Amino acid sequence: MTVGCLPLLFAWFLLDLIGKAVIWGIAALCGKEVPGLATVVKCSASAILIPLIAIYIAIFIYWLYLIISDFVSNVFHKGKKTKEIEDQRNE
Repeated sequence: MTVGCLPLLFAWFLLDLIGKAVIWGIAALCGKEVPGLATVVKCSASAILIPLIAIYIAIFIYWLYLIISDFVSNVFHKGKKTKEIEDQRNE
């Protein structure tokens, strides 16, 4: 059983949180202001949502490609298929 890209997104989320903790920890040691919890949650949510949205857009584009290619093949190859069926009936 596969889970797709969930482990990759989980690793991305952990890497994002660890990176922010290191960067903001160094900034706090240097006397810079550390952003509040709301900013941390917003940044972490965007780190998860942006790859998910990209995956959903890619799935949607692939789905549209399948529908359009099926429609086009049915329209342009319809005459050939019916001709083959008629030839088989005649034999």
